[in-house]
Amino acid sequence: MSSSYDAVISSLVKGLLDDQANPVLVEQTAQQMRKTVRHMPRHLSLPIIFLTLCFDWAGILRGGRIFRCQSAVSQRAQIEDWKKSFLSPCRELIRFHEKMSGFIYYSYSPTKN
Repeated sequence: MSSSYDAVISSLVKGLLDDQANPVLVEQTAQQMRKTVRHMPRHLSLPIIFLTLCFDWAGILRGGRIFRCQSAVSQRAQIEDWKKSFLSPCRELIRFHEKMSGFIYYSYSPTKN
């Protein structure tokens, strides 16, 4: 995996989870996300990686900077734009990352009563 992809996943997970109180857990979640995609069959992982890198570069059109270099507010806005996109692959990419990162994050989190 490229370091660009790794950086985008870290930024995307941070933008999706928005847990400032537990940045270590957010980074563990990003690491597990990268590992999960890396272990998928090629016909699934390559399109996800490609679309994730497209998502990163789409930030230039939206805000003049690639996604991973944007402020947290701009990142959340770009995520929301893609969630509402008329293009199904854009929506589904965010849905995939949202569901997987949430699942991974809460599997690490201690149960709160």
